[in-house]
Amino acid sequence: MKLIVILISIAMLRYVQFGRTVNRYHWLQKYAASIQVYLQKIQQPWVIMMVILLPILIIALFLQLVLAHGMFYVIKFLFSILVLWYCLWPVSLRESLDASLAKPELAKDQPSSEIQDEDVEHGQDNATHVLTKALLCDANTYTFAVLFWYIVLGPLGAILYRMVAQLTNLSSKPNDTTLNGIIGVAHTLENLLDWIPVRLVALGYALAGHFVKSFSQWMHYLKGGLGSNQDLLIASGLGAMDIDPQKPGDAEEAQQVLRMVDRALIVWLIVITIFTIGQFIY
Repeated sequence: MKLIVILISIAMLRYVQFGRTVNRYHWLQKYAASIQVYLQKIQQPWVIMMVILLPILIIALFLQLVLAHGMFYVIKFLFSILVLWYCLWPVSLRESLDASLAKPELAKDQPSSEIQDEDVEHGQDNATHVLTKALLCDANTYTFAVLFWYIVLGPLGAILYRMVAQLTNLSSKPNDTTLNGIIGVAHTLENLLDWIPVRLVALGYALAGHFVKSFSQWMHYLKGGLGSNQDLLIASGLGAMDIDPQKPGDAEEAQQVLRMVDRALIVWLIVITIFTIGQFIY
């Protein structure tokens, strides 16, 4: 059933315009900020983070367990589709790319903003490479990590990852100090949730592109710590596209990323299909 849920959710995200706005997550900022107000005397970021997440996760787990009974099969199916569709990032990579090219300031609300700000500030890369790196990392946050945790934990996993990723993004905003107190915890928790999906995504990049160069980078970063997640995605992605980060990029580079991410997603879907068929056979 999970394969069908994934296919329907991705199709809805690509072809249905309803709800395709990041405003769908704005309630989380108000919710988290209100809880933070009541916990001002508590100086433990981990406690604050857990108090913010637990009510949402408990409700999700309760619904998931209740709907697990056979008599609720259809409702469970619809619930899974709704949750996965909601947790997959509503703005596609192509739309993010178009927005970044047209109005770079609009990208500040996207998960890739950290890479853009840091690289530009230190002059480490030209604009094309910066955008390429951001897209490679965003693909994981937008889609792949959500799919992974949905497969592992069901709707609860998708909700867990999206909420943590959003809290990380919100706490990282320099112009909003409301949630800055949990920034370290949020980043650590997101990196922890990303560790396995990132390695699977990077392997998908290798299978979808130049395998030898990408796989060598994958092996190099495979056993890296939590802080190596973005480095692995970038190195593996650039290797898969046979791009030398030391050389100037061209206008086609970002488009090449989008095509490779689509191929990596197809690889993922094929693998999921094989495992699904295997479950039925055995």
